[in-house]
Amino acid sequence: MVKRTIALFLALSAVLCLTGCFGLEPEGPDDAGSIRVMPLIRRVEATDFPVDAEFAEKKVTRFQLAQAIRQAAENELNVEAGTAAGLGEGKHGWWSRSFHLEGSPDGYEPDDLWIEMTCGLTRNVVRVTAHRGEETGVCYIRGKDLYEMLRHWDDRDLIVDEEDYAKYKKQVDQAIEKIYWEERAKGQPYTGWELTRFEWLAAYVDPEEDNTIRVYAVEYAMKTDDPEKVKWEEGMSLDSSGRVENVGDFGRLAARWWWWGEKYETAPLSRTRDLQTEFEEARDALNELNPRD
Repeated sequence: MVKRTIALFLALSAVLCLTGCFGLEPEGPDDAGSIRVMPLIRRVEATDFPVDAEFAEKKVTRFQLAQAIRQAAENELNVEAGTAAGLGEGKHGWWSRSFHLEGSPDGYEPDDLWIEMTCGLTRNVVRVTAHRGEETGVCYIRGKDLYEMLRHWDDRDLIVDEEDYAKYKKQVDQAIEKIYWEERAKGQPYTGWELTRFEWLAAYVDPEEDNTIRVYAVEYAMKTDDPEKVKWEEGMSLDSSGRVENVGDFGRLAARWWWWGEKYETAPLSRTRDLQTEFEEARDALNELNPRD
């Protein structure tokens, strides 16, 4: 009888150890799914995140992220609170990052563990979703530092060459205004727009003409008081200031300067990343808008 009692005690101790060490605790009301997310994020460390360009290009370090996650995990929220914050089932949120925590080096094996952290317009509320193959788990937490990191993860410095912009302000503003009013006519709830980038990108010498074609990168964002009412299309996104990016197809401005350097012509272009195609499109657009006599 004593031996049987000892055996049962040892077996029970082993189960408890596994439960505590690996987070395989019984499902709670606020940690839905087959993966227990809360134990996972409460013990996350900086070394769990791979060292790659994801952090090299950002101001956030792995140590800061891990600390922000652990702090937020101290404030668990129930499903109702997550749903009220716009992060319930079927909701995509506005800002999201995914991180590979365990498994193969490339992160593409079925047993690899990933977490996705998502936030919306409700301040400081974050949804954490864990994925391992077909297994998933979801929980909701509250943390100011983590929320701000996620919302501002893709922020970029404003890049506007004021001197060059002053040369082409009329043409640039007209092209953006045209898109703005076209979108308003479609029912988009935009209240204005802001230029977020204008800088020299490339210069091409036209072999058929005695001139140079300069191409400038143009980026802008539409203002709105209610992102929820925006009719979202592929490629559009919401920046951390609540402005809508990637609206319309205007993303380049071509300017052709003649050899004496006083006369120039301009043409708006769509976004492209192929330099040869960009030059040909720039030349064709300039010729179409500025036909020869």
